[in-house]
Amino acid sequence: MPVDLAPTPPFLDLVAENTRAALLAVAETTTVRKGTEIFRTGDPSDGLYEVVSGKVKLSRLPGETPDHPANRHESLLRVVSAGQIFGEVAVFDGGPRNASAVAVTKAVVRRYPPEAVQRMLRQHPDLGIACLTLIARRLRFALERTTDIHIRDGAARLIKTILILGVRFGQRDGARLVVRHDLTQAELGALTGLSRETVSKVLADLAGQGLMEIGSGTIIVIDEDALRRYIGPWT
Repeated sequence: MPVDLAPTPPFLDLVAENTRAALLAVAETTTVRKGTEIFRTGDPSDGLYEVVSGKVKLSRLPGETPDHPANRHESLLRVVSAGQIFGEVAVFDGGPRNASAVAVTKAVVRRYPPEAVQRMLRQHPDLGIACLTLIARRLRFALERTTDIHIRDGAARLIKTILILGVRFGQRDGARLVVRHDLTQAELGALTGLSRETVSKVLADLAGQGLMEIGSGTIIVIDEDALRRYIGPWT
């Protein structure tokens, strides 16, 4: 089966026009600077968030929980970009935040208050279906990541992540794909289960083979076909 790198549909595109209007009517829009903590692991839920522009990362930070002590590295769960939601788990199950949300870049985010979301889930069934669709896709991707840790080497995991980031953030420049991911090498490692040193070595090796060029927060993919062949099928 060919590698499937289809991006997740935007949240508001998955709901009917009247539902979209009802959501936007209760939304609170905020602009946050790079590095701003939007919420932290263990905080009570203050609503469902949607990224309008920019990027936000969801992660477990060192020292936040007993199973993630201060001497551990950050565990980066995912990077959320325009049209995607985050913080929905605590809204739906009533528990505390299970990850921290920090702006990777300057970002504009919408917050939908929890009581409004709960009310609209009863009044607009398409909202529930949209949320279930996005959660199901996220679970599918989480299973892929777990499987990759067991069956793919570090280089393949990093290449696969770069290709996914390329679909979401890449721009074509002729035959080249410019991927502005805005992550540090340590964050790329946290996203793929690798150390910063390993990420640096793999990227240097790929650059040395002429497959990509490496910049600060940017990767330019020179030979996308070769990278896809390296990681093989992705079911």
